[in-house]
Amino acid sequence: MTSLISLDQIDIYLVKEKIKSFKFKQEIQNIIVTSTSEKLDLSQIKTKNNIKYFINNQHNFIALSACEIQKNKCIKIYNKIYFKDNSKKIDVAKLFNDIKFDKKQKIPVNNLTNSISLSTEINLKSLFNQKYQGNLYINTDIIKINENNYNTKETIFIKESGYSGGYGYISQNHVTLIKDKTIEKFVIKNNDENNITSGRLQFGIVRNDEITYAYNQLFKKMGNNSYSYFYPISENIGYFFNDEMNISYIGYYHS
Repeated sequence: MTSLISLDQIDIYLVKEKIKSFKFKQEIQNIIVTSTSEKLDLSQIKTKNNIKYFINNQHNFIALSACEIQKNKCIKIYNKIYFKDNSKKIDVAKLFNDIKFDKKQKIPVNNLTNSISLSTEINLKSLFNQKYQGNLYINTDIIKINENNYNTKETIFIKESGYSGGYGYISQNHVTLIKDKTIEKFVIKNNDENNITSGRLQFGIVRNDEITYAYNQLFKKMGNNSYSYFYPISENIGYFFNDEMNISYIGYYHS
């Protein structure tokens, strides 16, 4: 999947692109912001030279990611989504100061083949409900067809307050890589015409629907196709934005 970093020009557009001028923008040193983000005051942010930061501010949540860099390589990954109440002021500097990397985390060594996986873990928090917590796991199994096309099976699993157990979403997709003048991206089309294998999977019961934020704000937007955008960070590690859920995160490839 390293071809994501150096794609060949192709002219296949499976669906009408939803975001015509998407960009990853460097607002200030070491901070990358998605062009779909709502405005945030980053003037008071103090960054560290060995960390690269990524922020995506949407209407109902802020997605904040970071990479700890050592010898131009990302060695630690941080992903967090903060659900927010737009009536309350957000202390963005505190969110950046709270970034802490898992000392036990070890990213798998590069040993990629034609059949690989893309994985990520995202911690879930609420800026208006301190009792809320959760985790979002995304795993995508990828089988290479040719230099520009892949079949994938994506599994999303969420554990969060308000739900006893966890729930997930599984889909089979076809991915076509696209290269244009400004950004590397790929279009994802659902392969399941009859939705036989795609859909929500229940592993528990809802205890309080008012605090199942991830499902209510993310999963209900999922449809049959979407575009994703890719920002390469270092070998086998990239920052991804999906226009279907407006979600972004750092993920890594492994065999």
